[in-house]
Amino acid sequence: MEQITKETFVYLFLDLEWNQAPGTSGVEGREPVQIGGAAADPQLHIVKIFSKAVGLRNPENLTQGTIIRTSTPAANILKGRPGKKVFVSFAQSFPEYQYLVVWDRDTYELFLQEQKRYQILVKPHRLVVLQEVLEEITGILVKNMELEQALSCAGIKYEKHYLHHSKHDMRYLHQLFVTCYEEYSRLTTGETCILNTKTGKLHMEECRYAKHLQQGQFQFLPKNAVFTGFSVCKVCGKGDVWKRLSWQEKELSDIAKNQKQRKKKNASFNWRKLPLTEQNIGKICRHFQVSYHIGEQMVFIHTRFSSWIVLLKDNQVEKLLHENLNLVHMQVLKHQKKKCMEGYHKQRIVTNNFYEVVGYIKQHDEVIKQRLTQKLRVDELLEQVEKELEA
Repeated sequence: MEQITKETFVYLFLDLEWNQAPGTSGVEGREPVQIGGAAADPQLHIVKIFSKAVGLRNPENLTQGTIIRTSTPAANILKGRPGKKVFVSFAQSFPEYQYLVVWDRDTYELFLQEQKRYQILVKPHRLVVLQEVLEEITGILVKNMELEQALSCAGIKYEKHYLHHSKHDMRYLHQLFVTCYEEYSRLTTGETCILNTKTGKLHMEECRYAKHLQQGQFQFLPKNAVFTGFSVCKVCGKGDVWKRLSWQEKELSDIAKNQKQRKKKNASFNWRKLPLTEQNIGKICRHFQVSYHIGEQMVFIHTRFSSWIVLLKDNQVEKLLHENLNLVHMQVLKHQKKKCMEGYHKQRIVTNNFYEVVGYIKQHDEVIKQRLTQKLRVDELLEQVEKELEA
């Protein structure tokens, strides 16, 4: 790896666990519940660690999925310290780092989102997404491989019940990185590649894109530079020249087989035919990531943008009610004692299947989200035009 002074260099291995708010799917609906960081010196020895629970800004959005995945009771999750204090403390603990190592891009996107939220300056660094690096150097055909699968393939022992907890995952991430880096460095001793200093792409000397680089546009690096945040050229990456890390074929086939079986199981599972017991209603609502409350022959559903009442009869949806979005009317109702269904209007539906109705509700939310995004963009453009006219 690059030789730089200890004072200005540190690896930072970062892990985040988060809660996905009901009715959302992207990074904007995520809130961190745990953060773990491990700083290492140029020899990849850990010199400092950081691990904290992060309190949710919106506790009502905590899902059962987060509780199960992190193996943490809801009470403990909700006891986390305020996000601003945690992330400011994290930034103070690791003020300078050359390489930021994460398992996947979702972790990095959430990290940047929280840094921006709390107006924390992100120092210059190079991002290493280990999941993507392993896809390049192992030739593994399984996309979006899980950390547990990679640990198994690399022969790293782990405690299954420790996974999905930042305090442990950051150490597993560090161990996996060191193991794979050292093995790949050994296998590629003396081999070099060409870095396009403008694009950050790594090429082999015979690559057609490398041959046209002018003096000052390229640099020769050892092949293990793939572990330092530079990505492999798509042309070079098609062959086997980078795929030198040989994991056991059986383990790789087992991963592919397990993923195929899960997909087959999900495909064969018919959500639409589930009888509407309380357990199955909850299962469907969690599947679509919406919050819910079950009443007598009715289900109250709340999403990020709206509230609904689903009336049931004979294991089917009899009627769907949607909360009025007229703000004046809603404000009046807030100051009055109202009946259960006041402030709602009947929504036309084309199906009586509960699963399909909840899917419609989720789709309705996505449409509102798109409209709001478009409106914000228009508002920004109008504001920009007004500023230019004033100037």
